[in-house]
Amino acid sequence: MRAARATIAALETELDETYRSVTELTNELVRTQEELEQLSLYDPLTGLSNRALFHDRLDRAIALSRRNNTRLAVLMMDLDRFKEINDTLGHDAGDEVLKKVAERLVGTCRESDTLARLGGDEFMAILPTTASLEGTFALAEKIAHTVEVPIALDGSFVDVGISIGIALFPEHGADSSTLFRHADQAMYEAKRLNSGYALYNLARDDQMHRRFLYASELREALERDQLKLEYQPKISLKTGHLVGVEALVRWHHPVHGLVPPGDFIPAAERTAVIKTLTEATISMGLEQVGVWSRQGLSLPVAINVSPRALHDLELPERVIGLLEHWQISTELLVLEITESALMLNLDHILEILNRFHSMGIRISVDDFGTGFSSFAYLKKLPIHEIKIDPSFIANITTNMSDVAIVQSLIYLAERLGVTVVAEGIESGPARDFLTELGCDLAQGYGIGHPMPAPKLPAWINRHLSGRPVTAGPAESMFGPFGQGA
Repeated sequence: MRAARATIAALETELDETYRSVTELTNELVRTQEELEQLSLYDPLTGLSNRALFHDRLDRAIALSRRNNTRLAVLMMDLDRFKEINDTLGHDAGDEVLKKVAERLVGTCRESDTLARLGGDEFMAILPTTASLEGTFALAEKIAHTVEVPIALDGSFVDVGISIGIALFPEHGADSSTLFRHADQAMYEAKRLNSGYALYNLARDDQMHRRFLYASELREALERDQLKLEYQPKISLKTGHLVGVEALVRWHHPVHGLVPPGDFIPAAERTAVIKTLTEATISMGLEQVGVWSRQGLSLPVAINVSPRALHDLELPERVIGLLEHWQISTELLVLEITESALMLNLDHILEILNRFHSMGIRISVDDFGTGFSSFAYLKKLPIHEIKIDPSFIANITTNMSDVAIVQSLIYLAERLGVTVVAEGIESGPARDFLTELGCDLAQGYGIGHPMPAPKLPAWINRHLSGRPVTAGPAESMFGPFGQGA
């Protein structure tokens, strides 16, 4: 009997242990299941909904809004200057910024709103029962202001911005994929305009569709010689001498006529065709320089290089090949890059620019004053010229803020030892004022419109009184170069 009791006790102990083991295993399976569910539905870095959960929530929100006949808003949000943070401070710092931004978004939005991180620096929000556009815009502004507060990181502060695209149900789409796409398009428009946020616009969508078609037709346009260059004169403000021209590409479409550069160049930049377009433009420009040289006119040509083309490590060698093909000296070629392009990948851009510099090719920074580049970075770059953006020139004789900015940029250029060009001069008073400020060169409709190459000699004869390009002051459309109007 005693032995039987001992056996029963041992069995009970074993059963208890088995029960505990099964319970622990069950609990572990539940935890694992919860973790797997968390990973499948939530972003592991920020804890926000992920793409899959976002689309499910959006489908449900659309169904509810349709049933209740209410409006909802979808916000696509993309951080500005985030790549710069990753490239300069590292990905760990970038992750910390993403977590801080997520916390700020949670603190700004309502509990009823759904927030998600799609990946990278892209976030989205669903705002159900959106009563008015004004309320949606107010929230977008609040998000922008909250995100733009400098973020503390390892004892220092980093600045980050955000671009927000807004699409509404039912106005801008009846399903989740359409709303998602339209919010994304609006976000790119906000980024392009640097406006903080933008509402989806159907007319803009038609324009984007047209740009997509243009991108697909560009290769054929290059093969069929539909792309031509026009040249805009650039003069010295001190002497009035013609010192060079900027080559501007024009597309004479067989169906649509003259296509604005603002339509087809952004389309090309989204595809690999921009590299072909860049090289074709350089080749056409150098060919024309050769024609002028044979006519006794030694005239440098400035050609725009897109940010995407600058990421091609073989570009410098191909440019040298074109110079050799057309037998043009490197001193007659100037490559223009935008200020914003400098910050896309500074180390890579620096390598490319240094190679151009070593070849004797000059570099000009276009749209200067509108980007986010650090002046400390600019000191490292082999820059020969900066071109002040036309937005600072348009009201230079009446707007004291523009005067202060331009004076500062001219002073900066002097400190860097580079030439400064004023773009967008349209009047004699503006030219005279910039001359007094110490600006070196000028370009704009008030000096000369872009023109086909065959018309440039006539422009020189008309506005330089038939003298050689290096001659003294001569007449312009608003009076003698280098003199008062």
